[in-house]
Amino acid sequence: MLGGGELGEQYELQEGAPPPARASPEDGLHGAHLRAGYWRYESTPRTDHAWLTLSRSILADFSRFYNFTFDVVTIPAADDAVSLVADGRVDVLLNFLTVTPQRQRRVTFLSPLVKTHKTFLVRRPPLVSGFTFFAAFDVTTWLTLLAVTVATAATTAALDGRLAPWREHAADRGGGEGCASDRRGSALLAYYARYVFGSLLKQGGPRLPAATPARVMLATWWCFAIIVAALYGATIVSLLAIAQAKQPFTSLAQLSAGGTGVQPVVVRGQSIIELLSSSPADSDLGRLWATIDGVDGATVDSMPEGLRRSLRGDAAMTGNGVEMVLAMMEDEEEVLGHDAAGQPFCRLALSPVRFLPANMAWSLPLGSPYASVLDHAMVRSIESGLFAKWLNDIFPIWLKLCMNHPETTMQTTALSMGHLSGTFLVLVYGGVVAAAVLAAETAFHHLRKVGRRHFFQRQG
Repeated sequence: MLGGGELGEQYELQEGAPPPARASPEDGLHGAHLRAGYWRYESTPRTDHAWLTLSRSILADFSRFYNFTFDVVTIPAADDAVSLVADGRVDVLLNFLTVTPQRQRRVTFLSPLVKTHKTFLVRRPPLVSGFTFFAAFDVTTWLTLLAVTVATAATTAALDGRLAPWREHAADRGGGEGCASDRRGSALLAYYARYVFGSLLKQGGPRLPAATPARVMLATWWCFAIIVAALYGATIVSLLAIAQAKQPFTSLAQLSAGGTGVQPVVVRGQSIIELLSSSPADSDLGRLWATIDGVDGATVDSMPEGLRRSLRGDAAMTGNGVEMVLAMMEDEEEVLGHDAAGQPFCRLALSPVRFLPANMAWSLPLGSPYASVLDHAMVRSIESGLFAKWLNDIFPIWLKLCMNHPETTMQTTALSMGHLSGTFLVLVYGGVVAAAVLAAETAFHHLRKVGRRHFFQRQG
């Protein structure tokens, strides 16, 4: 048995937090003596001590303002703590149990003190530079860019060559010296191929086309080339400036499909087993369970064992994010390291893959007369910020190094066609304008020929 007696007199309420209202004699807590239980897990003494210290602090503050006493009894790990609560052998269980439908049918949970997600504990991947010459765009974008460049060269050559209705009047229209239209056939195509490829490197060529549609096409291409070159340069800079952490897997589906070299691991007796095993077989969670159920070594007996498996890099322990971070206190010497500059770093991290929100709370027997008042006190403690302060006071600061927050993590990515679709539309619009100019000039040239024919007929 730990503690006991008038514990409300041994703890002082933290300053700055509004105390919950005192209970009235009708609420069932006034003058009562609570028998509180704590389910102790011997393989995690450091974590247990931190959780127990936190729970005793909370309950002691409640006892002061609600005028009750309590004592805390430890429950061996071999016993089912939920059954002890359901049978009424303890008035309140101070462990932060994960709220599950199966447990809610047996006990009453207070408002959750801890809100987290199910996730994976993995060996922290090394930070690497993402720079390579082709890293700015993905494969599809590079192939599309190559195809568009070739097509632009061929289109420009055609607009300035075979499709130009004024070829025989090229000299009158500005052809001749200094015009690309002086060239014919394959030479013209080769020239424009060098021109459009060179424009991506901000080069171009010494001669411009004589045909207006070809000039419109090249002007559009220059707008496109400038945008692509700017995007490529900016992405390369970001790849050099921002080191990326290459995660071993990025989704449940990828992990469930295998091939990642990482085996999902669960801890025997934890709520994650109930949640995964009850999931439909054709769901991501069901497929994840199929990679665990019956697999040798996929179920471990304790969180420290799962933590050591994660440290090796070939396994990812699955469970509540908060619980797994706190379990690192058990192997601080193995988990915490220092770089060449002496700065601390964590060898483990929570995976960005999160699923199944998890609420963790105290539990009481069904129909407990203390549930309403304790729940009200719990809500007030959360809203006042008192609980957050307790957490900061009790748990070591270095644990924050082991937390990975995907919503704030900076990362770079290769630009896909989805990113560049608007840029390629510039070429489409330019092609439409060039086609319209070609049609207009063709019509104008035709009308001019008809007019000349009629003129000479009248003269003759």
